[in-house]
Amino acid sequence: MWPLVRFGVIGEAWRLYKRHWFVWSLATLIVMICYSVVNGGLFALLGGRPGPGPGGFRLFLPGRGAVQFIVSTMVSGFLVGGMIHMASNQVRGRAPQIEDLFSVTDCWFDLLLAALLLGAAMALGTVLCVIPGLIVFGLLMLGIPLVVEGRLPATGALIQSWEALKAQWLTVTVFHIFLILVTMSGVLLCFVGVFFTGPLYALSIAILYHDFFPAGPLDARHKPAEPLAEI
Repeated sequence: MWPLVRFGVIGEAWRLYKRHWFVWSLATLIVMICYSVVNGGLFALLGGRPGPGPGGFRLFLPGRGAVQFIVSTMVSGFLVGGMIHMASNQVRGRAPQIEDLFSVTDCWFDLLLAALLLGAAMALGTVLCVIPGLIVFGLLMLGIPLVVEGRLPATGALIQSWEALKAQWLTVTVFHIFLILVTMSGVLLCFVGVFFTGPLYALSIAILYHDFFPAGPLDARHKPAEPLAEI
């Protein structure tokens, strides 16, 4: 059987964050600046205006138009993928480094495609009374790490995430909503708090990924991973 989704990973993520708080807060600032610059530049080129949202932590929230939707999801997906890669390195015992954010260029196509498909699935589910969109978003939350860490193609990563989590769909949905609320809670503290809460999303998802796929996606052991040595 697959391991259980644990709310405790958020506490573990916080402990990992505190060990390298400056690096993670700096990475969050860089992600938000990159999101604003790249997103704004693309909209200036393509026409239209970026919608409101806390930088790289829009987390695939669909925009108000087709162009905004495509640009926002793909830019956000690439940056979130970089943060998850950075977090995964720390989970494996390596100190996180800023350059980890931009070390996912070798899987850029599948990362962007996975982000686009994830955003499209969420948008379609949201049209159907919102709740289906939240369920789909939760069930596909391991798709990005399966691309950047497992090196699966975009469609294979999303399918494997769905298969791994579908038996726990209600717990997964509640967990993912709660994780996003925790991540975004920093916005309430004059927005500065997001530099402390923002990294918790990538760190929590990375820990869950290693719980579910301790031996990699193609040879996953369907049992809980051993407790992380550094936590």
